[in-house]
Amino acid sequence: MNVREKIFDIAEENECEMCLIDGLDDAVIGTCGCVVVYSFRRILATFQSHGMSSDEAVEYYHYNVARLFPYADSPVIVVDDIEF
Repeated sequence: MNVREKIFDIAEENECEMCLIDGLDDAVIGTCGCVVVYSFRRILATFQSHGMSSDEAVEYYHYNVARLFPYADSPVIVVDDIEF
């Protein structure tokens, strides 16, 4: 079962809809209630695997992904590349 199928199963079990970001299934790290949780680091890695530099991937993320989800049920992007 792939990530998208697992999320659809979770959504069905919880009787809710979940918003997915096309092309970023490999960046999913889980769910929280009816919200899909993505790894920022994995999102950038996905973009870089398509030939983008690190800087291009960050710029692409900010322009094409981050701006799309200003709603309460939007996916959560966990910034997991910071060391404490």
